[in-house]
Amino acid sequence: MQLHQQKGMISLSPPTICNSA
Repeated sequence: MQLHQQKGMISLSPPTICNSA
């Protein structure tokens, strides 16, 4: 569930969350 929401956030947010993953 969190992964789904994170994907949407990454789309709007910069590639900062992607790095954290």
